[in-house]
Amino acid sequence: MTVGRAAAAAACAFIALLAGCGGGSPVPQASGVPPTSLDDVLRAYPVSLAATQSLVNPGAWTAAVTPTRLIVGCSAGGPGYSAGRVRDGAFNAHGSFLPFDQSIDLRAAYTSSHIYLYARWEDHSQIADTARDRWYWGAGVLLGGHFLEPAVASAIQRPLPEDSLARHLDEDSLMLMFPIGDPGSVHDGPITAGDGTQTANEAGVLDRPFSRVGCMAACHTGPMRMSPAVGRVDVWNWRAGTSNPLGYALDESGGGSAAAGRMTDGGARIVALNGALGPAVEYDPASGPQRLTHPVTGATLTVDPMTALLSGHTRPFAGAIGQGLFEDDTAGFGCARCHGARGAAGSGGAPPLASFARAGLDSQDYRARLEGVFASATASHYTDGRLALPAGQTRLTRKQIDDLAAYLAVLPPTAPDPSDGVLATGSGVAGVILTPPKGNAADIIVLNASGENGLTGVYSAGTATYTVVLRRALDTGYPNDDVRFTGERGERVPFGIAVSDGDRRNHAGSPLLTLEFVG
Repeated sequence: MTVGRAAAAAACAFIALLAGCGGGSPVPQASGVPPTSLDDVLRAYPVSLAATQSLVNPGAWTAAVTPTRLIVGCSAGGPGYSAGRVRDGAFNAHGSFLPFDQSIDLRAAYTSSHIYLYARWEDHSQIADTARDRWYWGAGVLLGGHFLEPAVASAIQRPLPEDSLARHLDEDSLMLMFPIGDPGSVHDGPITAGDGTQTANEAGVLDRPFSRVGCMAACHTGPMRMSPAVGRVDVWNWRAGTSNPLGYALDESGGGSAAAGRMTDGGARIVALNGALGPAVEYDPASGPQRLTHPVTGATLTVDPMTALLSGHTRPFAGAIGQGLFEDDTAGFGCARCHGARGAAGSGGAPPLASFARAGLDSQDYRARLEGVFASATASHYTDGRLALPAGQTRLTRKQIDDLAAYLAVLPPTAPDPSDGVLATGSGVAGVILTPPKGNAADIIVLNASGENGLTGVYSAGTATYTVVLRRALDTGYPNDDVRFTGERGERVPFGIAVSDGDRRNHAGSPLLTLEFVG
């Protein structure tokens, strides 16, 4: 059905109903998300090439371009269900298993060459989570609920580490999945154990096609591999901390083997973890601010070095050396005597240092602030006995200051809960290194990304909502990795969508949906 501009406005008033995944009753909507359409068909409407300039502005969508199409995730339940598992009355979108349903305002438009997708959803934690795998020292107790790397704890032979480096926090995300080629020929399969034994999947069956169950045919063949046993799927993976800062969504694909998992298209990794048991590198202020130019709009994107490091802006991490300087022993300066272990404050009214690095980000070089503390040979730290210097040394060298600063950056935050301001008061070292995508990996662009971490255009703190506008060519020229849209009127393509709130392991997902080209 073709819907004009007047009908588009009327469509925004549809009554909210729960769609799919076991049914349910009408879901109360938060202020950040409008009512939900009963329709499970997302209609893409044709727009002229001249009109596409306005699609960069999310307001143009809500005003005139396409009607509201909203998708509701399954209702939430109690703990104990792994991510993405659909049960009657049990599906969650947050690591703490909050009892809510996730609604998404989803719209689409297309030209003769590109498809445009608009997604708007409420961020229930009301925090723009962008700090994936941020490194902290001794944060196992403070951030136990956000400790994401049990493998690290096992590798260093201790539980949640209290006296070592640990990765914490995660990022918000939006993910879409399309079958590549015939959706009826994309199948999951039985779960295969390490010894080769095969058992039925979670639905109690051995095989399900994408044309019947959507992304369940790929996501849930075992431990969330997102790779069907037969056929291939195209994954559009927008992440607030690891793709949005670059102005892109991750362009991924997988299939042909349930054990293979998904990979970035072309095999070009644009997100790499910064070390395994501790950060390998830190931000290098000598490289200048981490700035990028948006590939379409030309907007300047500035990446916060506490959130992510850009390739070419790093240097070896010196926090372990800095720790030795901080401590009070034969080789240390005795900082811990006044500032306390892990900088938590100690004697003589010395301030805590856990937020030192975060508080100095105005210039993106908090090391300069620390250098200012020790700039003069008459500085009080030198003259009143608070600082123990090696024999013959009257002041700290620049390298010693840099090493101390590296250690201060990984001190755990003073607030134990992210909702109490950990993202504002904690510092940490970025847990990921980003490289702008190229070629086959650079197909999906976030049109409205701008400002610091690209969030200026996509996140509204006032309403705690994300609005993301994606653009991709109808035919990328990579048929093995990308779904191909003809853009012909009447074309219908099944797909699924999921939203995660600060925890990639728990998300709200949709039932089988259909993208239809109309107009």
